[in-house]
Amino acid sequence: MNRIITLVLITTVLSHAVAAQELPSDLIVPDSSKVVSVAQKPKANEAILSLSYANAGMSFGLLYKRQLGKRTYLRVGLVDFSAAISDDEPEFTNQFPTKSRGVSGALNLGLEFRFNLHPRMHTYTGVDLVAGGGYGLYMVDNPALPTIERTNETWQLKLGLAFNSGILVDVHKLLRIGINISPNILYSMQPWDYGYNYGTPYKGVRHRVTSTFDTGSVQLFLVIHWDRKTKKERRPPLE
Repeated sequence: MNRIITLVLITTVLSHAVAAQELPSDLIVPDSSKVVSVAQKPKANEAILSLSYANAGMSFGLLYKRQLGKRTYLRVGLVDFSAAISDDEPEFTNQFPTKSRGVSGALNLGLEFRFNLHPRMHTYTGVDLVAGGGYGLYMVDNPALPTIERTNETWQLKLGLAFNSGILVDVHKLLRIGINISPNILYSMQPWDYGYNYGTPYKGVRHRVTSTFDTGSVQLFLVIHWDRKTKKERRPPLE
């Protein structure tokens, strides 16, 4: 009887060993001691210089894009930045020297979704939150005016949404060119001068909601593209 029981146990163990050898490799749980480190698929970064024609002059911007998923990118940047300095010395005696200073720009933060039209051509669409403003100073050296009226300061604050879409074309492994179109809807706040009464200024603040699509809404892009290093994840080795 004992011999029969021993024979049955030996037969059972051998049958399990043979069955384990016939199982598909993907169903076998790997030994944790043999797990190796494998690099994840790299994700892209892009640094962008944008150029547009706005406010009767050239406007520049800097953008950074970071890939979050297969088609999703985070966008952050300083856009529509412009600055101007002007000193005017008139030729005629009935005119007076003037000076003007101005600066404007906005910060953008948003998401875009990208699609491939061709291995070397990509299109995207997305939306950005826009927050920005500007400051201007105008001075006229006219001794006939009260001191307070010789200087005029103005400022503007704006907040809204920009709707971005565009096309990027690969010209090199690390370089792309493209065009971006970004109409927007903005709320703006800026002072409104009603004039002076015996040297006392009468001023107010004007609030506006505008939708804009003009020359400044079209930007040319010069893009530096590179893949960032990723953390390694642990996966079983191939059999």
